[in-house]
Amino acid sequence: MSRLLPLLLLLCAFAARAGDDLPAEHRIGSVLEGLSPDVLFVKEGRPGTVDLSHQPVWELYPRIDLPHSWKLEVGYVQQRLVQYLDWQVIAVGLHGDSGLLPARRIEEGLLVLTEMSTARQRRLLGWTLVPKFRGFEGSMVSQADWRVSWRGRTGPAFAAVEEMVFSRDGKHLGYVARRGARWFVVIDGRQWGPYEGAQWLTFSADGRHHAFCVRQQARWLVFMDGRPGAEFNQLGRPVFSPRGGHLAYRALDGSVWHVVRDGRPSGGYDDVGRPVWSPDGRHLAHTAGRTGEHFVVLDGKPGKSYTSVRQPLFSGGGRLAYVASDGGHVFMVVEGKEGKEWDEVGFPSFSPDGKNLAWRARRGGEWFLVIDGRPGPAFEMVGEPHFGPRPGQVAWLAQRELKPLVVVNGRPVSGRYDWIGRLRFSRDGRRIGFGAMKDGETWWRVVELP
Repeated sequence: MSRLLPLLLLLCAFAARAGDDLPAEHRIGSVLEGLSPDVLFVKEGRPGTVDLSHQPVWELYPRIDLPHSWKLEVGYVQQRLVQYLDWQVIAVGLHGDSGLLPARRIEEGLLVLTEMSTARQRRLLGWTLVPKFRGFEGSMVSQADWRVSWRGRTGPAFAAVEEMVFSRDGKHLGYVARRGARWFVVIDGRQWGPYEGAQWLTFSADGRHHAFCVRQQARWLVFMDGRPGAEFNQLGRPVFSPRGGHLAYRALDGSVWHVVRDGRPSGGYDDVGRPVWSPDGRHLAHTAGRTGEHFVVLDGKPGKSYTSVRQPLFSGGGRLAYVASDGGHVFMVVEGKEGKEWDEVGFPSFSPDGKNLAWRARRGGEWFLVIDGRPGPAFEMVGEPHFGPRPGQVAWLAQRELKPLVVVNGRPVSGRYDWIGRLRFSRDGRRIGFGAMKDGETWWRVVELP
């Protein structure tokens, strides 16, 4: 037994470290210390630094991990001052895309210079990179060749690269580029085009398939794996099923909207929303409207009509939830069953195992986080739910007396601060970390949970 004791202690220490993946609690900075040297931003054509000491950048801002073996080079004719590239990104989500978000190129990829909740990041389908050519104010710089280098090979020259997309596994790179009025799509060095327009390049989750939209003779069509689909007046962004191989998108034919699933249009509505796949790729849902009525369509079959409906969401187990309104109140619909009425209801979030569903809700001046239909304590405001690794574990930000605090499973676990950033659980769910500012100082805080 004496010989086994050191080994047991070593194993226990290793197990403790394995669940201890949060950064140690530390002071990040003070507003009084001035500008942060970590972040470059561009404002009115001029590069500089921005004071982000009250927003812990490396712990809280989204990062896009990208392979190192790529480069975007821009040739130019400089007549005065200097040129440089400024990066922006588009967050492609289940219920729509963000606008252009500022970003900075870092060694690991790109740092997105905006706050984004963990719940929202979990709903993202991917990122689109948007490079911009900048010159200082008053400079005269003529653009020339844009070239993308990928895996040791440099691609053809273009007048501009409009957007770039990596597959999730980082093994594939595609981009949309143009020369004058002619548009091209390049994927892993292979070029398609020219076209009258091109946009919305996307890869399947496994990286084996790609799709993009092009305009030819004033009509739009989707290319999937190089094969053209039917022509339409207008298209929405193509969406691959989570396991790849199946593709769906919105399409306008004359004055009627359809959802095209694997090349077959269905519907015929006044409007349709972005299609959403179930995790196993067997089911497809979307919102639709016709003659003043709105409903969710599941596998081509319209559901109950309401005054309005919002984008549906599937759980990992295939449960379907969405927000609906039938008059002045709104409610959550889960598996076709209408829940309690509220004055306002936020977007639903399923736990990773699909067993729990949470959403924000308001009645009068009070906000609640509702978990599986049961509202938690009332606050002045609540944030989106963040599920932990333990069964039924959920955390969220709440506000009391105009100051935020952290709540886990309905119980406040922190004091009130001037500002709190994105939440992060340890792998074992025994601790939660967050950035917080109080009295001009910003800290990375870690709280032990019962």
